[in-house]
Amino acid sequence: MPTISIKENNYSYTEDDVVNFAEGLVGLPKMRDAVFIALPDYKPFYWLASLSDENTRFIVVDPNEMFADFSLGVD
Repeated sequence: MPTISIKENNYSYTEDDVVNFAEGLVGLPKMRDAVFIALPDYKPFYWLASLSDENTRFIVVDPNEMFADFSLGVD
C-alpha cells in the first residue's frame, strides 16, 4: 500500500483514493493527481496532498459537513 508523508507523519492510501484533476487545479496546473487524507482528530478537515510535489499540501473541508444545506448547483 502506498504512503504519503505529511508533516513528518506517514499516511497510507489506496489507488482508489487518488483524485485526478485532468486540467490541474486553478493556479496549480501541474497538480493533476492528489489524495484526500482524513484528519480524525480534526474532523471535518482533510489534507489535500499532491502526489507529484511533496510541498503542495492544503487543508480542506467537506462543505456538506459544515453546511447541511450546501449544494453546488451545477447543471
